[in-house]
Amino acid sequence: MRKLLLFMMLLIVWLTVSILPAQEYEYLGLQNRQITSLGIYDGILAVGTQEDGVFWHTLDFSDGSEWNLIGLQGQNVLTVYPHKSGPIGWGIGAGMHPNESGDSLVYCSYMGEPFEPNNQGFEETAPAIYDLDGFPDPSICGETYAAAGHALYIREWGEDTWTPIYTVYEGSLITVSARVDFPGVVLAGGSEGFAGHLLIKSTDYGETWENISPMSFIVDVDFVGARADTIFAVAGQYVYRSFDGGSEWEIVFAVDIPEYPSFSEVLVDLSNNRVYIAGYNIWGGQTSPLYSDDWGESWTPILSGRYDPIVGIAASADGDMYVAYESSGIFRIDPEFNFSTEIRFRLDQPAHTRLQIFNAIGQPVKTLLNGAMQAGKNSVIWDGSNEANELTVPGVYYYRLQTENFQRIERMVLAR
Repeated sequence: MRKLLLFMMLLIVWLTVSILPAQEYEYLGLQNRQITSLGIYDGILAVGTQEDGVFWHTLDFSDGSEWNLIGLQGQNVLTVYPHKSGPIGWGIGAGMHPNESGDSLVYCSYMGEPFEPNNQGFEETAPAIYDLDGFPDPSICGETYAAAGHALYIREWGEDTWTPIYTVYEGSLITVSARVDFPGVVLAGGSEGFAGHLLIKSTDYGETWENISPMSFIVDVDFVGARADTIFAVAGQYVYRSFDGGSEWEIVFAVDIPEYPSFSEVLVDLSNNRVYIAGYNIWGGQTSPLYSDDWGESWTPILSGRYDPIVGIAASADGDMYVAYESSGIFRIDPEFNFSTEIRFRLDQPAHTRLQIFNAIGQPVKTLLNGAMQAGKNSVIWDGSNEANELTVPGVYYYRLQTENFQRIERMVLAR
């Protein structure tokens, strides 16, 4: 009996199990740069930082690729906006938090050349440029809309001067979204008044506005549909969805724990009909983006193994996902995620081993092992299928590892 107990103790000591996320994050650089923002346009990736300036690179990264530094070192860049610039070129706009020297609130770089100020028309009370977006413009600086705290500004095509087109007297505008795919549609969000919520929508380039806000302080918004019919908005601990252009809203992700970190980024990727959310969210101790392939009915984390905030997400035309971490740097994720999960364990002695997968309510899903296993390190791949080799839905699962004298049950997340 004492020998049996000793064997069990040794087995418990030497048995280790680990779940490894199958998705690969490809590191692209800019670690420890205090990144603030990320944007993509036509093969160009732009990155803003708190003090190190604005960087750009083409999307055909290779090992050892160096980022191109444009300028604005020593300034706090809050947002970057890569866009079509001139008849055939590209440009990068940068929205700033002003410093004591009174520098410009907006800068523009044409084809990676040094930045030029684009500040004319902003009122002295404008606190900062929190977001830039717009439509194609024949001029060199193609920024069209600027969310500048107390007001939303427009720079008309071919003009140099910014003009306020929507003003809030108690609150702040911090996000604006426009898409070349949907001409005329503009959404801007933030907070206004005692209630503290604001989301406005225009379908005529900002000539007229409609307040479509859910009851929350909106920090980011994106949309699809011919006239922005399907809208996703993030508001801290809530993710909202509307299928009717903002007339009715429903919460599709909610965190009820007050101290739980919040979401600040949302992206609807038109190349694969996928919705991404990210920010300061912690999933199993990790800061990871989440995605949905069913318009928010269910969400799956793209496990990262990182812990600092996500400050930007973007997708290329071919669907590659780019994630900007404040300190960890820039990463690329292939949209064709590997759906498998690897279960590793180590046996002190050879043993008949049984490994089973169960769903969240304890129903058996699949038996992965049922036979003799050698001593030492072992691993088994679960491809997310059940006994009928049908793919299971993403979510929480459990596996049970058994030998003749030992049993262990662990939780895991199937990401797809």
